[in-house]
Amino acid sequence: MLKRPSLRKVRMNESGGRPRFRQIQEHLLKQIASGRLAPGDRLPLLRAWAAEVGVAYETMSKAVRELVAKGVLEAAPRRGTIVAARGSARGRVGAIGIVSAGALESIMVGRYYHHLLPMVQDALAAHHERVIFERHDPARPLVEMFNHLSLVDGIMLLGNYAYPVDQIKSVERLGVPILCLGGEMEDPGIRVVRSDDVNDVREAVGHLVRMGHQSIAVWTDNPNDPRLRGFRIGMKEHGIEARETLLVGGMAADIVERLTSERPRPTAFLVLRNMDRLGSVLLELRGRGVRLGKDLYVGAYDDDLWRNLAPLGVPYAHIEQQTRETAHAAAQVLLRLTEGKPAGPMHVLLHARFIAVP
Repeated sequence: MLKRPSLRKVRMNESGGRPRFRQIQEHLLKQIASGRLAPGDRLPLLRAWAAEVGVAYETMSKAVRELVAKGVLEAAPRRGTIVAARGSARGRVGAIGIVSAGALESIMVGRYYHHLLPMVQDALAAHHERVIFERHDPARPLVEMFNHLSLVDGIMLLGNYAYPVDQIKSVERLGVPILCLGGEMEDPGIRVVRSDDVNDVREAVGHLVRMGHQSIAVWTDNPNDPRLRGFRIGMKEHGIEARETLLVGGMAADIVERLTSERPRPTAFLVLRNMDRLGSVLLELRGRGVRLGKDLYVGAYDDDLWRNLAPLGVPYAHIEQQTRETAHAAAQVLLRLTEGKPAGPMHVLLHARFIAVP
């Protein structure tokens, strides 16, 4: 029997337009994801439960049958309907689910994940793991993906900016390992493999200072960006004020106005995000007579844009993330988790390389 009477109560919403059997399923999924229903817990007898909820027996039966078919529930001989075992307890299925970004987010994250994704797939395939992709849908809870998680042994979130922490942890409570690859996730209770953004930018600032730059502007639209924190730390370490007027963001014209009107003018411009919009900023700067590489030295995270700058003879700094190493580390951590083996620290941080192109 269900251990707590409150689990039997399903509040039906007649005004929302959702079918009753679907509301029953949503109620059960929330109870399972929250841990109030654990693997092996038994549901009430369906006919009595339907009467309590105030729905037809056929409605309750349909709701439960579908969840049994999806592997969320299990029809156990002599025990009735129970919550199914998840993760390693249910046996391996030999597949990893990858949540890829939607179209808008693909533009936001740029080419980094475009290069990273096939490397992750190759690393998993080398261990005979299939990869199943599902596109991020902000209206769909994580626990409903991959056919209510029944098709995969583990999940890799690409970018991990899309889902709130409680949804990620709800998947773990179901016994399905989940790993965030890249992004800005810093929650100590969630497994992450990503670049060490704070220390990478701190070291990049040190390189620029040693090159002779004392006035450095930085571009990020997120005031809580870990990379911005690394910038502030690096400037403080070298005794240089991180002037708020040189922390720029917004549209290209606004950024260029700040860079050209500030006195003293910045001699270096460190781009932490928004590489997709960097081209328009550089064109606008050249239109204002700013000589890139001479009046303003530009540094940014890896992006194909630099391949277009190099033939022009424009000096620049390239912060190169270790894509192949990151992909391999993420695949190894998630595979060890699916096999029930120790997977090391919760956060695996890899360092970027600072490359100054003369």
